[in-house]
Amino acid sequence: MAAMTSLKFLMIDDNDFSGEIKSVVSLPNLELVYLEDNFFEGEIDDSFFPEAPMLKHLDLSDNGFSGTVPPHFFVESSLEVLDLHGNIDIEGNLPQFPVEQSNLKVLALHENSISGHIPPSIGNLKGLRHLDLSYNYLTGFITDAVGDLKELEYLFLGSNDFNEGGIPFFIKDLGKLVDLSLKKTKRNNVIPLWIGTDLEQLRLLDLGANDLSGNIPETLMNLTNLVFLLLNRNQLTGAVPEGFTNLPLGEC
Repeated sequence: MAAMTSLKFLMIDDNDFSGEIKSVVSLPNLELVYLEDNFFEGEIDDSFFPEAPMLKHLDLSDNGFSGTVPPHFFVESSLEVLDLHGNIDIEGNLPQFPVEQSNLKVLALHENSISGHIPPSIGNLKGLRHLDLSYNYLTGFITDAVGDLKELEYLFLGSNDFNEGGIPFFIKDLGKLVDLSLKKTKRNNVIPLWIGTDLEQLRLLDLGANDLSGNIPETLMNLTNLVFLLLNRNQLTGAVPEGFTNLPLGEC
């Protein structure tokens, strides 16, 4: 395959391929690479697609890759979609993200073994629409820099080991959010009123498996697009708002 230097699109996903992919990563004209759902392995490092300036979509999900998330994926990169999820041997810290990396729209790193804090430099990914860091081992406070990602429509941070705290106030500024999951992230205090007034596009709100208390705010009745509401396994009290019957919950 190393001789196929004109190759632009490579889709060999959902097969039973195995081994390493060294012959693929050296192809210079690749734009779309879909290798997901195979048995590929090997360390993801700086040798992965080092000279692929036109690479826009890279999906290595659900394989057996190891190593850390390489910083060079984000430096002078044309990448729009990077999906490394489902590789449990991808570990270590998230890289520092370069200033004003605006090409990337989808960053899917869930179901790995990534640890450490979310770096404030994540706020440099200004064009990001989909961020999924769920099901990792992330710690510390959820950085306010996520609030700089004004184009976000999908934000999944659930099932991590963040420090205890309320629903981050910066989420109030992410008015384009459609799906929001903070389940099992040690959220406490009450459900803030602004979720129902500033996040009017929400279709999914998952705050389950936390330590939230108080009532379900009436302002949630403003979320007329809401289909999935998960508040299970908390310490909520009081009556369920009557307006729930008017929400399209469970309708797809």
